[in-house]
Amino acid sequence: SSSTTGVPSSALSEVPSSSATDVPSSTLSDTPTSGKTDVDPIQPKWRDEVHAVWLNGPGHSQQLSGGWPGFGSPSDGSNRGECNLTDENVRYTGYNVNGGFCKKASDSLDVEPYLVIYSGIVGVVLDASAGSGSLFPKLGSTGMLPFLEGLSAGEVSSNLAKSDVTATTTLKCHDKSAVVLTAKPNPDNGSTAEFGLVRQGHAVTHVTVDNLKWLTERGEEFVLDDACIAEAEENPDRANCKGNYMKGGSERSCQDSDYPICVGFREGIGWGKCKEDPLVKTDENCSANFGEPSGGNNPCDTTNFPECRSDQCFPKPVEDPSKPRCDQNYGGGSNPCGRKYTSCVGHQPGVQWGKCYDTGSPNGEVCDSDYGTIGGSCKTQAFPICNENSKCSKDPSTCYLEPPWFDVTMWGDSIALHFHWAVTPGCSGTVQFEAEMDFKTVTHTADYESNTRRINMLLTGQEGASTLYEDTGGGGLDNLQVTTSWAVTKRRDFGDVVVMAPKSIPTCDYSPCRAKFAKVDVTVANSNVSESQTVRLTLRRSGAVTYDGTPTSRIGAEITGMNVMVLDKNTQQPIGIPIHISKNWHDGKGSSIYRGTWWTANLLFHLPPRYTLDLTFAIVYEQFKGIPAFSHAQLSIVGYSTMWLWEEAALGTGGENFVMDPQGSHTRAVITDVRPKLFDGQWKQNVGGGDFLLYFDAAGSLQYKKELDAQLFANGPCLSDALYTSVSLDNAIKSEVRIGGGRTDDLVRMFFHIKYTAMKDTNFSRLAFFQMGGETYNYHATFSRFVFGNRNSTSHDFERSCTAGTQKKSSQMYNSENSGEKVYRETLPGEGPWWLAMGPNTDALKYGGKDTMVVGDRGLIIRSYTSSFGSVAYDSPSVSILCDKIELGPPSEVSMLKKGDVVEMKLEMLVLPRQEEFALTFENSPNSKSLEYLNTLTTTWQRVQAQAIFDILVTSDSPGARVESHYPVRIFAPPILGDGSFGFKITGQALGFVPIVICDLDSVGIPPGHGLWERPLGDSVYTLMTDVVDARQGNYVRSSGKYELVFNIETANVEYTEYSFGPNPNLT
Repeated sequence: SSSTTGVPSSALSEVPSSSATDVPSSTLSDTPTSGKTDVDPIQPKWRDEVHAVWLNGPGHSQQLSGGWPGFGSPSDGSNRGECNLTDENVRYTGYNVNGGFCKKASDSLDVEPYLVIYSGIVGVVLDASAGSGSLFPKLGSTGMLPFLEGLSAGEVSSNLAKSDVTATTTLKCHDKSAVVLTAKPNPDNGSTAEFGLVRQGHAVTHVTVDNLKWLTERGEEFVLDDACIAEAEENPDRANCKGNYMKGGSERSCQDSDYPICVGFREGIGWGKCKEDPLVKTDENCSANFGEPSGGNNPCDTTNFPECRSDQCFPKPVEDPSKPRCDQNYGGGSNPCGRKYTSCVGHQPGVQWGKCYDTGSPNGEVCDSDYGTIGGSCKTQAFPICNENSKCSKDPSTCYLEPPWFDVTMWGDSIALHFHWAVTPGCSGTVQFEAEMDFKTVTHTADYESNTRRINMLLTGQEGASTLYEDTGGGGLDNLQVTTSWAVTKRRDFGDVVVMAPKSIPTCDYSPCRAKFAKVDVTVANSNVSESQTVRLTLRRSGAVTYDGTPTSRIGAEITGMNVMVLDKNTQQPIGIPIHISKNWHDGKGSSIYRGTWWTANLLFHLPPRYTLDLTFAIVYEQFKGIPAFSHAQLSIVGYSTMWLWEEAALGTGGENFVMDPQGSHTRAVITDVRPKLFDGQWKQNVGGGDFLLYFDAAGSLQYKKELDAQLFANGPCLSDALYTSVSLDNAIKSEVRIGGGRTDDLVRMFFHIKYTAMKDTNFSRLAFFQMGGETYNYHATFSRFVFGNRNSTSHDFERSCTAGTQKKSSQMYNSENSGEKVYRETLPGEGPWWLAMGPNTDALKYGGKDTMVVGDRGLIIRSYTSSFGSVAYDSPSVSILCDKIELGPPSEVSMLKKGDVVEMKLEMLVLPRQEEFALTFENSPNSKSLEYLNTLTTTWQRVQAQAIFDILVTSDSPGARVESHYPVRIFAPPILGDGSFGFKITGQALGFVPIVICDLDSVGIPPGHGLWERPLGDSVYTLMTDVVDARQGNYVRSSGKYELVFNIETANVEYTEYSFGPNPNLT
């Protein structure tokens, strides 16, 4: 079976082989199978689903930060010590004795840094380096491609028509001759465009293309004033550099303000050198711009208090000796400094982490400049600006044209291309935006000094069409009438409609938000009498609807954990239209108009001729019908970095609980911030991260993942569903990772369904399936013990004595030891479920007063595990302890994969309050039966073990019904329901609220008197679960044209409970 929206098709939990109704999973992906058709005329078609895939890696190297190797020839590197690939060195980690990489990784990601954005109607390839000769080397229709056969992104790219999308200007500036310029990647910054991901999802993907310059025919940046390009002198010390000079910056930045510019650095390729900035007059210090009050006449007068900050003299900052990474000061919500070294200095979003300093207290002396500062305001108009390094510099706007940029927005049936520029005074001319594709050319021209300063192009396709056409009708918006109580904007340049959420809807503070709930009614009508109309609809709060400036208003704490559901306005029942949430709360550096705080709910559907649809957007915050809701959404990092995709999940509101960097762009780890939930509405400290497939080939080189397709099919609130498919760089291993989280009132609990398939024979020097605590992301891993076992048994219990964090020396990896215990690729004994606990966390901060940002403990349940290596079955997982991390991998005797080898496992990652905060957690969620029980236990490992002991089995005697998953429950309704009902039985009990998914339904609505009924052992009649039925989630599955209904139940403390779905079973 296939599932394109909603919950994973082969589920997220164990399916015991003894059950006759179980169906083995052949794939976790949602590629439609032959014979499937689109049934509901309103719902989106499978061809409407949008994908955004980097073909050859996790973006390109300039889009990656820490944790990655250098890129080049994999043969480059060391074969000494730990890097020596011999039979004696079986514990190869990929790192040398100092924790650096043994080998470079392939530079394929840089040779062809191609991003493919496509649906079953339209596709485009973006080349970040323009090495193919164009930023847009391919653009065209995919409407004739056989997507039913499951084409990869590479195959889509191969079948797209060649194109060339260009933006040029013919410009005359001041006394210079007219010149023709082209918008291309900045040659002074790696010659690679930056792609900012604004919105990403199955309905719409929106990308900005930045780091561009206006270049001449010779590929040089156009210069307004020749004095700006004087030859820059290199620092005589010839020190290597990675970034420009910045006060308090990284030791890899330029250290001398007289030589502040790092020139020539390429990540993984070569260091840069520090040079003078031709725009800066290095021999003239300053404290004010030319013509402004001079200042600089009252510098600090002692070396003990040398720095002038906020008009007072401070001592030099003292760095935290533990050298933690930070991006916020003490008290911040993400990666803040601690209570003593409170100030985060040097953080550059997307470039480098900051360092924590004790900035000291002032001595009471009033000042206007640092100790030793010379002079006051800049003395000449040639160098009029006093920059952040107290040097007089030229105004950059007198030297160069402002950089242009592109906007690319793809809905399932169309692509909007926008080109933007800024006007430089004294320049005039024309701008031309042209797209050559499918043997046709679309050209638009505008005056350089126009008020809009942008040119737009909307291209639309159709199923079965071989070409795209320019849609001058605004995507059919003239046929649509959209009404609501607040603002509606029809954006003809995009072909979509934006409905602004009313300012009157509630927000949440960082305190328990509880039952706040909001509704926005929207009516959409198609006035066309003969043709259906595609509706591209966004509900938005805050931010700019059009290009009218940077969003500045803050939303409340609800943005960290919110859902938007689509209901029928008249029945208030879920309609099931797939929706995806994109949001942002990053308003740091950068000029993008999409930075700031906003959220959007995006959906695409179709209206038949003369059809009116009355919708209600239901906005869910902390609770959904009294129980904390679960949410999972794309979190845009525009305004923080340009490192592509982040996703954030939360149980309720008041702070994130689980964050993913699916490409691993920032640290190479996929799982980043992980935080416990204490139900107090406050952020908690980070105890992340983790990782999935980690594969080094036989030569010892990292085979990073490529072609990652991240799809978030359901945001929540009852059960989220995300799927990440990828393949290793050498095409040897296919990875499918399904992730979900459920509505519950006890713990943060993430469900993972992981499947790896060997696509060809391959030898490996290292292979890991999963890490809890990532080797490149491992926060606050101060857990005192490791305890693990299976069911009621304990197989390992020892104290953690090794500390690594993200250090990767041999003694901190596979050769690590904890209190005399070494665990390396050791098979766990007994039958599953298996459990592994890390705790209690000994972090010193205790909960109380304003100190609420406490850590938590980690737990892992291996609900099921199956694998085959060389036709030999292994049904128990193997585990390694890497100092302060847990890793699942192949058994010790396996050193290669044969084509067709498979590893499949179902995990639950738990984030638990510590023992000292557990009673408080129960106090904050007093109706939780699960917390009530867990609070009677005295250790973290007992609470983790309890998740494995409490287990359920699902069976059904209804003809045609089939059970696909036991936990969460996933059961398919019979093809023919007969009297409209079918039954199933749950044996055993689970902790927390259990998601139940009823699949393969012809309708998402539930008639009066119908629903989910229960009859615990000992009861004679069924009872309608009214509260459960009211709090349901509806999913439409594109691939089958069927629906799913998702409920959350608490299982009874009896031997078994019988359930019936449909009309009253007591009447039959």
